[in-house]
Amino acid sequence: MLIIERMTYNPVTITGETTVEQALATIEELKLRHLPVMAEGDTLTGIVSEKDLLRADGDAPVKEVMTRDVITVTEYAALE
Repeated sequence: MLIIERMTYNPVTITGETTVEQALATIEELKLRHLPVMAEGDTLTGIVSEKDLLRADGDAPVKEVMTRDVITVTEYAALE
């Protein structure tokens, strides 16, 4: 099975400037557990989990709590 067969197309994303409070609201509203963090030009800069957000100050920008070194693969990589 390939990643393309299971991946989410057009996922909901946020920017590093989004506040923790705003990101939590998005996660709760859409029933998500993680949000990709994007820079201008659709470049992935990190990912943030609900757990990360719950531990952080609500006024802080997401870029302060996100995981930065995200491992990525192409859509044609094997899921296994």
